[in-house]
Amino acid sequence: MGLRGKRICIVCSDPGAAQGALLLNSALRKQGVKISVVARGAAKKIANRLGIRIVNRQNAYSGCRPIRFYLQANTFDCVITGTSLYDDLERNYIKAARKLGIYTISFIDWWTNYRQRFIHSRTNKLYLPDVVCVVDKIAARRCCREFGRSTRILITGNPYLSRIMKGRNKRGGEKKTLLIQLGLKTSLKTILYFAEPLYRGYNQFEIFQKIVSALQKVTESANTRMNLIVKFHPSGKDPYIYRRYRKIVRSILEEKCFTKFVNQQYNVGMLIESADYVWGINTTPMLEAMLKGKLVSSLLPKNHFVDIPFLKRAGFCPSADAYEQFPRLVKNLLTNEKFVRKAIIRQRRYKMPKENFVRTITTLLREN
Repeated sequence: MGLRGKRICIVCSDPGAAQGALLLNSALRKQGVKISVVARGAAKKIANRLGIRIVNRQNAYSGCRPIRFYLQANTFDCVITGTSLYDDLERNYIKAARKLGIYTISFIDWWTNYRQRFIHSRTNKLYLPDVVCVVDKIAARRCCREFGRSTRILITGNPYLSRIMKGRNKRGGEKKTLLIQLGLKTSLKTILYFAEPLYRGYNQFEIFQKIVSALQKVTESANTRMNLIVKFHPSGKDPYIYRRYRKIVRSILEEKCFTKFVNQQYNVGMLIESADYVWGINTTPMLEAMLKGKLVSSLLPKNHFVDIPFLKRAGFCPSADAYEQFPRLVKNLLTNEKFVRKAIIRQRRYKMPKENFVRTITTLLREN
């Protein structure tokens, strides 16, 4: 069955799944599919950047009943959504579409909160689509346990992350050039740290202070110096955040590291290429670094996540999930060559599936 003339509604609010969902826009339009894109929040910014026209009708962003009227009025054949933990937009569309008998497909781009992504915050009920697309086997196994046979689970890879993998091999000269631009020493090892917003029960400043303290002890005992690049989260533009980080470095690490704080003025991919070590908490660029072959370590205390590839419980990366583990981890990473060799070998065991997201969605649309 051909796709020409089919009417598809793409819905997303979070940036991760939006990257994949919005890529369908051009691929499906070329096949004659009529597409309406409903996006808000971070997903809307991505759509605007890509030059994708967004639906502006108020009822397309309201509760389940107005959305049901919107879907009926436009006679959609399928609804394709991203998934969000905090926004009910996608859940409202799934609920409305299933009530109307419209075929629904959702994409989970990360390895956490599988079930919560489909539980409505107001009704506290679970609304599952006909098909859930996930990144890899790890996520697929988890979803099968969470949802049973209530929905179809398909592994589609991740189009955004797959493009990252294709860019693993870069010219070596880029690293030296960027370090010079940052005012850092090209002869020293470089740590790239991804700062992140507050987490429940502890905060980014506390975590960073623990990391810096461990780093200070290692550099002092080894009588060595290092480069440290601190990349702030896009939501961390408040000058107060910079001052807190700067104060921590000055009080603990000033004489042992050449430090550079950066925001959006430098491309994340270039920063990763310039680093020997990539540290952080729980953010997509850490996975990007892992796929590019960089040695990645996460410190996320008291975390219950088990599937994210770079966290300790997944078993791929040399990471820590308690403060008391971090000093030893930092020491091994920076001074133990045997530990590093084994860590790199273990990290390479994680394989991102070949991306077939657009092809899978196209096949599903032809079948239904």
